[in-house]
Amino acid sequence: MTSSAKIEEARKKYNEKIKLILPKRCVLNTSKCSLNSDKKRISNLTEYQPYSFVMRPYAPDCLDMELACKKIIQTNFYIAHNAVPEAENNPPSRNEMATILAKDESFIGNGFCQICSMCLYSYFGVAELGHLNPNVLLEIGLMIAFGKPIIFTLDKRITSIKEVPFDINGILLISYQNIKELESGLKAKISAVLQELKHTNLL
Repeated sequence: MTSSAKIEEARKKYNEKIKLILPKRCVLNTSKCSLNSDKKRISNLTEYQPYSFVMRPYAPDCLDMELACKKIIQTNFYIAHNAVPEAENNPPSRNEMATILAKDESFIGNGFCQICSMCLYSYFGVAELGHLNPNVLLEIGLMIAFGKPIIFTLDKRITSIKEVPFDINGILLISYQNIKELESGLKAKISAVLQELKHTNLL
């Protein structure tokens, strides 16, 4: 079986597991969760798969974190699957792992629903704690609720560990002061997350 076929087979199994954790009720208005009937939104999200969800404040000093994630996630995905990289400028294929951010989506209607669904269909996340951005903290909460692996990054030049408002002992944390420290930490932790997903037949 080719690497693309293996990835596609794993994707189908992954989405079967998502059906088991699909919310029955919306936490915002206690009505039925719209994801149960919104086939178009689900189709759009599964087209991205496999993808990771990068959560960061949209401050200029957090751009390096986003770029480092995109590069390292893709490289480690190739390694994990012995896949062949696609030619530059070609549209993503199943041999690639997309990296999406909330800003990549055009928000129509309830923005919370779109963020919720992006978290639900992602394979794992990377979240920057610098600036303690409320949107990022909300996205982290959703990822935790759905049982998705999260790698936390913390730029100590922006925010100290003591300022983080929750216990960060025992989590996948990369505390850094420069791009070299960030990239080194991301390589190790992203590789470990991808290998675990592959080992459990989720990737």
